[in-house]
Amino acid sequence: MNYNFNTNLKNLNQKLKSNIFGQDHIIDEVTDILKINYSGLGDDKKPIGSFLFVGSTGVGKTELAIQLSKELNLHFKRFDMSEFSDRHSIKNFIGGDAGLVGHEDGGLLTNHIKNHSKSLILFDEIEKSHNDVMNIFLQILDYGHLTSTKGEEVSFKDTIIIFTSNLSSGYETRKTMGFHSTMITEKSYDDNNIDSFLTPELKARIDSILIFNQLNEKMISSIVDKNIKELDKKLKKLNVNISLTNSLKKYIVKNIFEQNLGARSISKIIRDKIKTKIANEILDENIVQNTNIVFSLDETTNEFILEITNKPDNKKSLLDMGKYPFFYDVIEAQEYAKANLNIAIVKSPCGSGYVVKELEIINGVCVWYYIFRHYASKYFINILLYLNFRKQNARNNLN
Repeated sequence: MNYNFNTNLKNLNQKLKSNIFGQDHIIDEVTDILKINYSGLGDDKKPIGSFLFVGSTGVGKTELAIQLSKELNLHFKRFDMSEFSDRHSIKNFIGGDAGLVGHEDGGLLTNHIKNHSKSLILFDEIEKSHNDVMNIFLQILDYGHLTSTKGEEVSFKDTIIIFTSNLSSGYETRKTMGFHSTMITEKSYDDNNIDSFLTPELKARIDSILIFNQLNEKMISSIVDKNIKELDKKLKKLNVNISLTNSLKKYIVKNIFEQNLGARSISKIIRDKIKTKIANEILDENIVQNTNIVFSLDETTNEFILEITNKPDNKKSLLDMGKYPFFYDVIEAQEYAKANLNIAIVKSPCGSGYVVKELEIINGVCVWYYIFRHYASKYFINILLYLNFRKQNARNNLN
């Protein structure tokens, strides 16, 4: 272990609590176990840590796993266990038997660990996996390795294993007003639900089973503040400031809480209701450098209202501040993209506009994203936005 890793491990508890709200008991338990095992006081033949995160959707189970992997510099890999719900799917997990087609390709799990031995593996919704898959987990947690169908021994001793489940809590629904039409309220935690899918043998080998708190209004308010601060930080690089009125923030918090929408919905609301409006105003050059933006709530329609509180006389467009240029001429954009970035911009086969050739069709769906915008009767090519999209798409494919 190097100094930076030791520092990250020592400060892990504090760093996680600055990103995950209302789950301090979970963070304390996880960090204590990891510090013990990373210090060499645990079983060095087994995974560094194994946990079952239990709680409803959107309380922070996946986000905690992601933040852990970032702080400890581990490769993050998520498996949706609903894809391994039948006996035949096990061959996709660890590889097919000798003689079967694709046997030499190996399995998704074993191949990943062979390529990324230091990983945090998230097995999402473990209750949906087949019993034979559960037996694989037993071998991993018991012996710290897995023997693939190719006869190779794959070590998990440098991994953190996290299982998640939504089955612990009972819920009831009733009608309400807001972003959606139903409201979910928590009844109670029932340990029998865990026993319904987790065998006593596997349960005994997991380092800790942790029950996440349901989000309350204070926790939701903290998550909203965190998201807005992150957006404000990005806008400050463009010399733009953003703020929300108290009434709008209370509206967001109240609706998230009453409908039990979870933390993921906060990011979606900010993207759909706030970021989209800002992006359109930037592209229309209504938001320029040194602009202040205030979002408020129209209490009649519940619409999010964007107000520009100052319009500097010396306008400097934000469109000129990106690393890559914008073009009003299609041919000019095509020539620049081909010569400098080896990108081919072509006419869209799915309608008006232009696309990057390599991304014309994905799984039968037309994809053209924001590399162009019809602006003042001219095509407005934004190569920067395409590159950001391609980077995000590549990252999603890796995960």
